[in-house]
Order: sequence, then C-alpha cells, then structure tokens
Amino acid sequence: MNSIHRIIANLPKNETKHQNSGGSSIRGWLCSLNVCFSGLRTMPGFEIVTFGKFARRTWFRLAVGLAFPLAAFGCQSVLQLDAHPYVCLLFYPAVFFGSWLGGLVGGATATVLSTVIGWYFFTSPFQSFVVQRPSEAISIAIFASMGILFSLAHERLRLGHRRETERDLARTQEMMRLFIEHAPLSIAMLDRDLRYLAVSRRWMTEIACGTGDLTGCSHAKIFPDLPERWKTAYRDALAGATVGSDGEQWNRADGTTIWLRWKANPWTERDGTVGGIILSAEDVTDSRLADDQKRITSTLFTHTLEGILFTDAEGTILAANPAFCAVTGYLEAELIGANPRILKSERHDQDFYVRMFETVAAVGSWQGEIWNRRKDGELFPEWLTISAVRDSAGGITNYIGSSVDISRAKETEAQIDRLANRDPLTDLPNRTAVMQSIQRAIAKARRDDSKGAILFLDLDHFKNVNDSLGHPVGDELLCAVARRYGARLRDNDILSRTGGDEFLVLLENLRDPAQAASVAQTLIDALKTPFALPGGHEIYIGTSIGISVFPDDGDVPDRVISCADAAMYQAKKGGRNSFLFYTQALTQAAHARIDLEAALRKGLDRGEFLVHYQPLVAMADLQITGVEALVRWQRPHHGLVSPGQFIPVAEETGLILPLGAEVLRMACRQMREWLDGGAPLQTMAVNLSAHQFTQPDIAEQVAGILAETGLSGRYLELEITESALMDSGEAERKLSALKTLGVRLAIDDFGTGYSSLAYLKRLPIDKLKIDQSFVHDIPNDPANMEIVAAVVAMAKNLHLTVLAEGVETEAQLAFLRDLHCDALQGYLFSRPLPARQLPVLWERSLDYAAQ
Repeated sequence: MNSIHRIIANLPKNETKHQNSGGSSIRGWLCSLNVCFSGLRTMPGFEIVTFGKFARRTWFRLAVGLAFPLAAFGCQSVLQLDAHPYVCLLFYPAVFFGSWLGGLVGGATATVLSTVIGWYFFTSPFQSFVVQRPSEAISIAIFASMGILFSLAHERLRLGHRRETERDLARTQEMMRLFIEHAPLSIAMLDRDLRYLAVSRRWMTEIACGTGDLTGCSHAKIFPDLPERWKTAYRDALAGATVGSDGEQWNRADGTTIWLRWKANPWTERDGTVGGIILSAEDVTDSRLADDQKRITSTLFTHTLEGILFTDAEGTILAANPAFCAVTGYLEAELIGANPRILKSERHDQDFYVRMFETVAAVGSWQGEIWNRRKDGELFPEWLTISAVRDSAGGITNYIGSSVDISRAKETEAQIDRLANRDPLTDLPNRTAVMQSIQRAIAKARRDDSKGAILFLDLDHFKNVNDSLGHPVGDELLCAVARRYGARLRDNDILSRTGGDEFLVLLENLRDPAQAASVAQTLIDALKTPFALPGGHEIYIGTSIGISVFPDDGDVPDRVISCADAAMYQAKKGGRNSFLFYTQALTQAAHARIDLEAALRKGLDRGEFLVHYQPLVAMADLQITGVEALVRWQRPHHGLVSPGQFIPVAEETGLILPLGAEVLRMACRQMREWLDGGAPLQTMAVNLSAHQFTQPDIAEQVAGILAETGLSGRYLELEITESALMDSGEAERKLSALKTLGVRLAIDDFGTGYSSLAYLKRLPIDKLKIDQSFVHDIPNDPANMEIVAAVVAMAKNLHLTVLAEGVETEAQLAFLRDLHCDALQGYLFSRPLPARQLPVLWERSLDYAAQ
C-alpha cells in the first residue's frame, strides 16, 4: 500500500505534450541501441537520476555534457592515444553518454566541448584551431554532426519515454482513484495535517454524509466534535502505529450516530517518513444490532423458563435449551441428533400427530396440550407451541417448539375441580358434577332414542347413627356405604353424593327400565351385611331408593331428580329398605322382574329346568331323524314358564351360561340313553346362545360335556344364531374347533339377522334353519314364499342341508316338498314333548309316511 500511497501523492496534475523530430533511420537505430540499455535504465538508481526532479534540471544536464568530454580528455591525455579524432574513440562514448543522460542540452554541450577539445588539443597543429587538411575539417564536422544527431535522438527517446511514463502514471492514478472510490469500505487518505488527499465513495456517503468534495479539506473541520480518544489515535498513527477499534460509536457529519469498525494506518514517503494516515471504516450498525439481537436471543434461549427445542425440517433435534433439558431429564448432548419421538407418551394416536403437523404446514403453527414422557419414563402434560421456519421460497427449513410443563397447573386444576365437583368426604361427584352428567345423558338418550334412569338413595335411620355415635362415626359410615355402592355398579355408571346421607346413581343405555330395578335391588342387598367401623362399632343400615326414567319422566335434570326424590319418599313411607319407580306400573314390573331373576337363580340350584324335545322330520319319507332340545322351567306355584319370559332375563343377568351348559348336558345324556335303547335317531339339536358362543373356551366346554355323557360328537348338532357370527374371524376359529369334535353346525332362525353369503361360504356350516316367521304365512304371503324358495335354492347351491321351522299345515308341507326342502319341524308333526313321550313317535309309523 505504501507504493500506492506514494503514486497517489506524486501523481502529476497535467500531462505535457511534446513534439518529436529526427530521421526515421537514425531514430530506429537509436531505439535499437536504447533497447540494449533498457535493463540498465530500469534499475531503480537510474530511474531516480533520469526521471527524477533532480534529473530534469538544466544545470544538471550541462554538468553531464561537460563531465563526460572532460573525463574522456583526461583518459586520452593519460593514455597518450593517437590524437586523430577518428582514432580518439573516447570522445564518442562521452558524446553518447552525455546525450543519453543529459538529453539535448547535455549532448549538445558534450558535442561542442568534445569538438573544441579534440580540435584544439588533438588535431594538428596541436593547441590551435587551424585546419591543415580538408579531411580534418570533414572529420570534425562529422563528429559534431554525429554528436548533434545523438543528442536529438536521445532527446526524442527521453520525451517518448516520459510521455509513456506519464500515461502509465495517469492510468495508475485513475485506477487507484477508482479503487479507492469504489472500495467496499469507507477509505480516506489524509496528510500529516489531516487534510484529505483522497476518499472513497462510501466514505462520502456513510461517514461524511455527502458534504461535497473533501480533497484538501481538514478532517477536523468536517468533524469538529472529534472525541479526544480519536485525536489520540490519529497522533499515534502519525507516529507510525496502527490503531483501530472493532466497534465504536461515530457521530457523522449530519449529526446521526452509527457504529464503526475502523483502523488508522500510517503511510510513508519514499524517504520512509510518515506522510499521513489512511483511515478505513465500516458501518457495523446493522451487524452490531444483529449481534445484540443474537445475544438477547441467546440469553432468552438459555435463561427462559420455557423449554425450547430447535429441529431441522426432518425433525432432527439441533438445539435444546436448559429449561427443556430440566423438564425432560435429558442432557443436551443426548438430545442433539435425536428425534422428538423419544418423548412420545403413547397417549395420542398417530392421527393426532398427523393433524398437528398438517396444521403447522397450513397455518405456520400449532398450539395445544400434549402428554409427553420424561427420560425416567414419567408421563407429564405440557402446553406446546410448534412454529415452522420458512426460507425465501416458502419451504419449511426448521421447526421451533416451545413448551411449558403444566403438571402443577394440572394438579391445581384438578384440586379446583375436585373442590368444585367432588364431595370432600367420599370423593364422589357432587350435585354440581352429576347435574352436568345427567344433562348430557338426557341429550344422548334423546338422540339415540334410548332410556336412562336416576336412582335417588337415602339411608334409613342415618340420623340415629349421628345422634348416638357422633358425626365422625357417621362420616366413616358414609364412606363405607359409598365404597360398597361403587363396588356393585358398572364402570360407566355414575355414583354421586348429593348431600347428607343422600346418594344418586345415573344409569344410561337401558334396554328396559327393569334393569334399573335390578341395580336398585343390588344396592339394597349391598347394605344387608353390617358395617364394622373403627372403634368397634357394628352398624346395620338400610336404604330407600326412588327411580325415575328419562326421558319418560322428564327431559331436564331437575325434573328427573325431583321425580326420583318423590319416589324415594314413597319408598320410605312404604316400609323403607325398598325401591319404587316414579310410576306404579314400572314399580310393579320391576318387582316382577326382580322376583323372576331371584327365582331363576333358585331354579338353577333346585334343578327346576326341564328339557322337552321336538322331532325333526326328513322330507323324503317323513320319518323322525332327530330331535331339538328345548328348555322349559317348571316353576313352583306357576307351572311351566315360557322361554320367552325367562330367557331374556337369563341373558341379561348372565344366568344363560350355567343354564345353557345344563341344558346341553341333559340333552346329551338323554340322547345317549335313547341310542342305548335302540332309538333310530341321528341328531340331537341343541341351541347355543350368543353369550355361550362368546366364551373363549366353548369348544373345550362342549368336549367336556360329550366326554362326561359318553355321546359321540357326530350325534350332536349345535344351533347358533346369526348375531353370534358377527365377528367372523373369531367365529371361524371357534366353529372349526367344534368341527374337530365331530359336531355338526346349524344356523338357527336364518334370515332374521346378519345374513351374508360371505360367511356362509367361509364358515364350516352344515345346515340352515329357515325361521318360522317366513313359513307361518305360506301360502298366503307371496313375499315370504319367494324368500323361502330363495333360501332353499341358495342352500342347495352351497351344498347345505336346509330345514324349515314352524310347519303347521298341509299347504306349507306341500310347498316345501315342491322346493325339495330337506327337513321339517313344527306342530304339524309334533309339539315339544317330554323325553318319556318321544319313543311312541318313532315306534310307530307316522300317518304321513303311508301317504
């Protein structure tokens, strides 16, 4: 840079134009000769002498023109060379170098002086200017002419070289000016007096703020309020030091303040002295603000209480702040490079996360509550905000997640909710909470066209406990009652304590109001066992229950509860420790159902259930080939009870399982007896209820009964309803297991349920039984006749046996015979009969066999 500074400082202000003279041949020759010495001329020393200011002085040129001839004269005198000018060669170099170094002035002086000296001292007669021969005059003239030509030629070369040098310097000056003017930094060159020598364009716009041409202006005048530290820095730079700052405030000429990164370098003259300073500056205000912003951001990232996670577009974690690490229990090093999936709690399904990132992609962010997992496996809730970072093209490059652990807030919320919605003594929902649940249940019942019930429970004589044993014992009793009630209810039933000794139960999705009565009786029975409380107290207590059904009794919570409350008071008036419906008819029906359930349980224990058998008749010869076992209940004081009355109750209460198993056992045992007696029977058909079929070990149960009774599986035909086959995969597994026992399988009541060709083709079914509802109206109902014909044709195509139930008339028999139905069953042949009456039927030929 010093050489650049020197060039800028010494650039000539004007370019001088010169005229050239002399012949082309001499000029060409001299140019060739000059080329030979070009290496010498370009040496630094010669450059200084030839083209320096000192070498341009006239007296220097005269001195050169005198010095070389005198030196040649001295050498000639000492060497005593031939005096003839043609022989005295030393004067030729004197003229040459005199003109080369002195130009026209030096060359002419050397030529004249050499001619005079040579003529006077070395031309005969010596020491005189007399010319004796013409040749000597010619020799002197030639010598003088040659010297003049040398001088003219060298002067021309000097001027040409000078013009070329000046052009080069001008070009260099312009390049340096453009270099400084267009420099990416603000640059200013000042002399020792701090006056501007050159400035860049950015200095003019950013530092000086367009104050005009600064060349020659004082820096102190442009910036009169320079701080003392800047002045000290300038003095240090002028002393030869390089000073600067990476960031310092600067007051610009227009009064505004910016942040500068600057440096002051001294520049030196040729002689090594400091000629001034070069100031270079860069406006770093934006980067300073950016750095401040980064520092603030970094501080916030590090010290904020919110957990912050930074990932790339693929979800790879790039950074996590200390708060995030503290909440999750992971070290930052463990998180970097991992995926946030390591925090998944498994409490949200995949659709939850898909919807989350679809929202982020659509609107740029997502916010909500989410459950995550800490490193130690603990689940915790947090409030999460996910934001997308996009590039200039709109593509997502990163994700930023900020989260707050809301575990404590959840706990506080739960405490507040508990205080607002839970009974502080029993921790059951209070009246406020249950009212909301009732409102939702009523709305759901109205939408689904279903029913629900409210049970209002009030403990009998609870006041006596409080008065005699004190409130602490009363509180213990209430908690114990609540625990017993809760143990007897379903998970989806709601038990609430509404105050004092009053409880409320909400039941939903009731098929029959009698179910509510069953629950009420269960709760009454739950209190029959005395309560053993701390302190050695044993307490007997009962409860009275009022039942209201919604939406029949009301469609708002207050109305439904008041109805149940009224029914409860009626129950208390009626003798306590009982229940009543809000309507008398429902109360009677509920009591009847409860009595029926209790009688069913007793009947199973007492062996009150019988099996009657209805013949199965082959169409081909109308002979009995088998029987169907049908359960009957011989209830004391009631006679035979229809299956339509007790089977639904048995299914609802689960009693169908032991009942069905007992019927199967009795049927198999009876079939074994008949076969041992020589009966011509091939099939014992037994109904298998849907509840029985859902048992995972149904095949093992059947196998056990067959082994117990000694009946071969090929004689047993199990009839299964279509509804039991809804889960086709599980049904296929169970049916296949039953088939391995040799059991035949029939679909009972075909056409009334989930009829599907798909399961008929896939499941190992042997027989279809056409439901009697289709047969009953034959031949008066063409639609039913078409259905029966279609079922028979389908069964034939699937290679299944088909049996028609409920055949009661000759017309029905004739129609079914025309369809080639395989088997028949109905009152036309026989009603269900006790086992002792069946042998009469197959010991004699049926009348229809002879026809």
